[in-house]
Amino acid sequence: MPGKFMLKLVLMWTLCLLLFPLLVLQGIWVRRTTVSLPEAAHPNHGTYDGKEPAIHILGLGDSVIAGVGVNDLEESLTAQIARSTSRKVDRRVNWRADGCNGDKARDLLARYQAVDNNDPNHLRFSETGELLEPAVPFAVDRAWQEDNGTTLPDYVVVSIGVNDVSGLTSLTRWNFEITQVIASLREHFGVPILFLGIPPMARFPALIHPLKFALGVRAAMLDKTIQRAAELLPDVHWIDSLNLFQLGHMAADGYHPSTIGCEVLGEVIAEVVVKLEKTSAERTGFVQITDGKDQQ
Repeated sequence: MPGKFMLKLVLMWTLCLLLFPLLVLQGIWVRRTTVSLPEAAHPNHGTYDGKEPAIHILGLGDSVIAGVGVNDLEESLTAQIARSTSRKVDRRVNWRADGCNGDKARDLLARYQAVDNNDPNHLRFSETGELLEPAVPFAVDRAWQEDNGTTLPDYVVVSIGVNDVSGLTSLTRWNFEITQVIASLREHFGVPILFLGIPPMARFPALIHPLKFALGVRAAMLDKTIQRAAELLPDVHWIDSLNLFQLGHMAADGYHPSTIGCEVLGEVIAEVVVKLEKTSAERTGFVQITDGKDQQ
C-alpha cells in the first residue's frame, strides 16, 4: 500500500513537470509578493521549572526552529515543546533552539561536519560569551553545557525539508542527505531524534495553484523518506504535521506556523517526549511517569 501511494505521488509529480515553465514564473512571483518575516529574537534557550532530574531538549533545523513566524524564541516550537513537556510531567525542562532560516538538509549536515570535535579553536564566541559560528554539534555541545550544566540533550527535535521541496532537491540526494543527517545526529548525541513531518505545502495560503499543488506533491514525496526512516530505525520518530495543519495557525506570511501553531505542534511533540520518558523509566525501573506525576 505505501508503495502504491509513492507511485501515485511520482506520477502526479511527473505530470506537474509538464507545467514547469509556469511553475517557475509562479515561484518568482510568490517570492516577490510574500511577506518576509525575520527570525525570532533571542535568547535561544531557556528553562521551565519542575522536579529534577531535568529534561534537555535541543531544536535543530530550518526557519521553524529559528522562530520565523513568532516574535521571540520563547514562543517558538522548541520552547513550546519544553513548556508543554514540563507541564505534563512536572519536571524541569531546559531547551535550546539552533535553527537557520533557509536551511536545507545539506546545510544542516554541513554544519555537523565542518568542525573537528577535538579542536576547541574552531569555536567562536562573542565578548559576552555568545556562540557566533559555526553552529555545529560540537559548538552546541559546549554551549549546551554552559547553559544547562550537561554536555548532551536528551531529545533532538528536527525541522527540515520545506526548503528542499521549494529548492527541488532530487529524491536521490534527499534520501542520501537525510540518512547522513540521522547518522550524524546519532553519532554526536545518541538520543532519540524527533522529526517534524514536512507540512502539507498544498495548503499554504502564500502559494497559488498549480504551484501549490506541485509543491504539495513534492513535499509528500520527501516526507515519505522521513516516515520510512522512523519505521526502520530505532529512536527515530516522525511527527505527522498533515493532520495538525490549520490555516488559522499560520503566521502573516502564510508560510510559517504562528505562535498558536507552534503551541499546537509543541503539545503533540511533547506527548511523544512523555511517552519516551515513560518507556525509558519503565526500562530502567527508576521513575514512572503517570498523568504528570512521578512515582517511584
